[in-house]
Amino acid sequence: MPNRHKFNGTVIHSQAFRDPARFRNKRVLVVGNGNTACEASVSLSKHAAKVYQAYRRGRAMFSREDEDGVPFDIKFTWPGLRLKYFLDYKIPWLTWPIANRATAANMVRDAARSEPAEPGESHAARSKRAEHRLREEWHLLPCTSLQYVNPIVQDDFIPALRRGDVIPLFGFQDFVGDSDVLLTDGTVVEVDVVVFCTGYGIDFSIMPELEMDGACALPLRSAQEVFKERSDLADPSKSCDRREQLHIPRLFQMMFPPKWASSIAILSWMAPQEPRWNILELAAMALAQTWAAETAKSIGMAGPTGNSYHSPASLPTEREMNDQVDAYHTWFRRQWARERSIRHGYVQGHLFYRFLHRAAGTGLYDQLDHVFSGYGFELWRQDRELWTWLAKGPLTSFSWRLFDTNPDGIPGCGRKTWQGARETVRQAYETCEAYKRQRRGKSKMG
Repeated sequence: MPNRHKFNGTVIHSQAFRDPARFRNKRVLVVGNGNTACEASVSLSKHAAKVYQAYRRGRAMFSREDEDGVPFDIKFTWPGLRLKYFLDYKIPWLTWPIANRATAANMVRDAARSEPAEPGESHAARSKRAEHRLREEWHLLPCTSLQYVNPIVQDDFIPALRRGDVIPLFGFQDFVGDSDVLLTDGTVVEVDVVVFCTGYGIDFSIMPELEMDGACALPLRSAQEVFKERSDLADPSKSCDRREQLHIPRLFQMMFPPKWASSIAILSWMAPQEPRWNILELAAMALAQTWAAETAKSIGMAGPTGNSYHSPASLPTEREMNDQVDAYHTWFRRQWARERSIRHGYVQGHLFYRFLHRAAGTGLYDQLDHVFSGYGFELWRQDRELWTWLAKGPLTSFSWRLFDTNPDGIPGCGRKTWQGARETVRQAYETCEAYKRQRRGKSKMG
């Protein structure tokens, strides 16, 4: 921030934002348009004299609950998401335009639910007014495609905008005075506090020798070189090219540096579409199986024989790993050229989740997949109850522990069944179904 010295107020990153009461009676500008920014603005509106939120473009925003009162995320099923990832991979030119239109329609529907109805006004007229607000007053539509970023999940932000508790502004441009901030539309706003909710960058300098870039005709760099470049960019006294640069670590399947894959793994880079901590647990399982297989191979331990269910989760050759890294870099840079706000480390769901489950040895894809795969009929025929719990129930990590994929107990060749997995999956399904019935009943009564 070259002109930060011109501003005499308080400037913090959201990482340091703890207590909104600290800013009582202050004029606060929140910069950003993600979950953190929206939560910060809503909480500040109860204490600050004025709350502004500056963002450059719209963002997909969903209510936590659908119109029937059921949380929207528990409606996602295992086969349904597998089908989505498959279609997104095979025909993205068709699926994403449809998904984008559905997202916009859902945002209008959610906003209309909390829009006060005029006497005798039709639902269509209320929806039209809500859409006008989203597009013309709040600039939340059009929004960045879910092809590149995850949505905001927020129930209180739209009502706060409607009440005037949070005032939407165009994007932050620069500090221009003691209390003045310049926005991208040329206007200047006076504030006492600026809270930047603009995310963060991952610093790989903890491993200076980690390889970066090296694909798409770009030179191979080290993390140490990239760190120095970023330090120079942050130093206004240095003369250098200050255009936005994109540096991507060379990580096989978002985890393994090809040169050191048998001894080093990085789990902080991946940005999954599904709940992050769940996927990190699955990634840790895959990592453990992979290194167990590599260790067994290095000491000459016998591999599976006969009809053993699961082959070793061994790493491919370094060249093959680098080929996969190059393919991912090519894909990601193509997406980044279209949309700069794409989350760094955003995974290709169809390929990535299959790799994790295969390496972790869950056996889940072999038992149940999307409708076009052919997997699932055998489970439906032999164990209708379990099929129902998995195909129609909530996504949980308990299902990763259902199937015995390593009958011989060979390191790196799968996992044993957890004896409590089936009962826990059943309980999760029945609890979820009971909750759905309860919420739908309350929604009808309301």
